[in-house]
Amino acid sequence: MDDLTQALSASFAVSKEPNSTATAHPRLAQYKSKFSVLEQSERRRRFLELQKRFADELVPVLAEI
Repeated sequence: MDDLTQALSASFAVSKEPNSTATAHPRLAQYKSKFSVLEQSERRRRFLELQKRFADELVPVLAEI
């Protein structure tokens, strides 16, 4: 039993305190780095350009109807 306890204590830690929601999740940094390649301002600028381009293409089509 002592061997099992030593083997398990080497692979993970158990605390007497309950899990805290105030600490960051261990994989949060990986998630954020994967999806935030561009800054928000750059994403917003590209989205607005796309909307403007779509509107510019749509207005002549609607004018013909």
